[in-house]
Amino acid sequence: MIPACATAPEPNEPIVAKPVNSTPAPSNCKRPTLATVKGERPPIRQRQLRRYGNDRYSCAALWVPKLQQGFVPQGLAIDGNTAWISGHAWDEDLHHQSCQLMQIDVRTGKLLKFTPRIKGPVGKLPPVACRHGGAVAVTKHGVWVIETARIWLMDPRRVGKSGQIKRSWRVIKPAMGSVGAIGDGLLIMGGYTGHEPARLDWFRLSDLLRRGAVELRPREMRLPGSRFVTAIRSQSAPSKMQGLQIGQDDSLMIGRSTSICGQLRLGRLSLAFLPGAEGFDFDRDGDLWVVSETTALNVVERRSKPIVPSLVRFDYSRLVTGARSRCMG
Repeated sequence: MIPACATAPEPNEPIVAKPVNSTPAPSNCKRPTLATVKGERPPIRQRQLRRYGNDRYSCAALWVPKLQQGFVPQGLAIDGNTAWISGHAWDEDLHHQSCQLMQIDVRTGKLLKFTPRIKGPVGKLPPVACRHGGAVAVTKHGVWVIETARIWLMDPRRVGKSGQIKRSWRVIKPAMGSVGAIGDGLLIMGGYTGHEPARLDWFRLSDLLRRGAVELRPREMRLPGSRFVTAIRSQSAPSKMQGLQIGQDDSLMIGRSTSICGQLRLGRLSLAFLPGAEGFDFDRDGDLWVVSETTALNVVERRSKPIVPSLVRFDYSRLVTGARSRCMG
């Protein structure tokens, strides 16, 4: 499952949003069509992509590998000319949903690295399988896969091989890791909710990396001992939260979505966004990449859902001047 000749750059520190303080230059983007989306097309019958608000600021698009095998993308981290994408698929051997992690070349869509399962012990507990893969981030320490109840630190050189897990932690409710991001020495994560408000919890990365630390606790459950990592702050968050990013000014960028609607929140600004939007990240040029689960759900569930690319690059300087979100409150 891993091409023998595949090579990839060492992970870099995450690239985060840059404030837009001036009128953007005219965009050279050309909206992708079904014919120009790169990568292996999933088994769909539609002859054209679904239009959505601000899609005119999308510049390139790819099909994420393995959609036809049931992979549903969730998290995204841009690493040079590659992207780390986390998600989940049905695991026939374990008889339940399992996390999967892949690295692809964003110029071609070529699969570079892949693991069909992340499973290992957390502390002294018996081995357990990652089931969601809601978010992924890249730092000098490795590739972080964040899910509802656990965090996994992966060795990027060994993904898909033995010894791919470097460390792992448990997440104790009401803290949750359905979404997450890392920046400025902080981990921020939160849970998905359908209608009621969600919450976000902030942790120091240095506390997680402390020897013996294995459990992340919210502030209201402060406990002494080296095994516990306590959040330094908590705050409320909107419902239907599917993606998260930290700006250079420590502001939060929150993605909300359903399979037919997408919204990007920048402070009080709510922009129309890719339907089914999940994780998103910035490349070195300041463009915004985002993964969508919509077409994957169409393939897995065989239901009529909008067909949109599963990985899209936006001209961020133009996107922030775009149409407001109208499909989600």
